Amino acid sequence: MIQSGYHLTRWQNCFKGINQLYRDILKRYLRKENWMLVRHSEDKKLYL
Repeated sequence: MIQSGYHLTRWQNCFKGINQLYRDILKRYLRKENWMLVRHSEDKKLYL
């Protein structure tokens, strides 16, 4: 029982790490996308 619990916490820590990684990547990607969208809209404004 104790060993399986230990495995569980290990997996939970692993998932937490992966979630953090994904969150960081998503944040960076979204920031990049938003910047691109802003630039795109700025270009549109210039064209208009």
